[in-house]
Amino acid sequence: MKKFSKVAVLFAVVCLSLSACGNSNKNNATDTNQSQVEEDNASGETGTVKEGEAAPDITFTLMDGTEKKLSDYQGKPVVMNFWATWCKPCVGEMPAFEKLKENYGEDITVLALDCGGDTKEAIEDFVSENGYTFEFAEISEDEASKYDVQGIPLTIMIDADGVVKYINMGASDADSMYNDVYEPAVKEMLGNK
Repeated sequence: MKKFSKVAVLFAVVCLSLSACGNSNKNNATDTNQSQVEEDNASGETGTVKEGEAAPDITFTLMDGTEKKLSDYQGKPVVMNFWATWCKPCVGEMPAFEKLKENYGEDITVLALDCGGDTKEAIEDFVSENGYTFEFAEISEDEASKYDVQGIPLTIMIDADGVVKYINMGASDADSMYNDVYEPAVKEMLGNK
C-alpha cells in the first residue's frame, strides 16, 4: 500500500509539472518540438482565439498590485505574452519584448502575463535581474483559459481596436523573434510597413 501511495504522489507531481496555464499539453518550443510549433503556427490560430476576431477581455494583476483588464489598453496595439520564469524559450525571447518597448513604447503596450505559477517575488526578481521595463503581471488559470493557452511562450498581438492580429506559439532566440516575427507584426499594426 505504501508503494502505491508513493507512485500516486509521484504521478501527481509529474502531472502538475507538465501543466502550463491549466493545460497538460504544454509545448515549450524546445528543439525537439519546434517543428510541431511551426506547423501549428501555419494555421495562424490557437484554440478558440483566432486572428481577425475580437480579443477576449481578461483580468490580471500588475506587479504593483493593480488589477487591470486587457480592455483598459484599447486605443493602441498590445503585444501580450503568456510565459513563466521556468520556461527556457520564454526567458530566451524576453529581450525581444524589451527591444519592442524601447523602439515602439510610445505606440504600443508590451505585456508579459505569468501563467506558470511563479510567485510575485520570483517574477519581480526576474524583472529586476534583467532590467526589463515593460509591464509584467500575474494571471489566473481561469483568465488564461480564455485564450486556450496550450503551451508557452504564446504571444498574441492585438490592434488598437481590440482585434487579434497575430498569434505565435513558441520561440527561438530573441534577435530572430524580434527581427523576423515581432517587429514586422508591430510595424504592420502601426501602418509602418
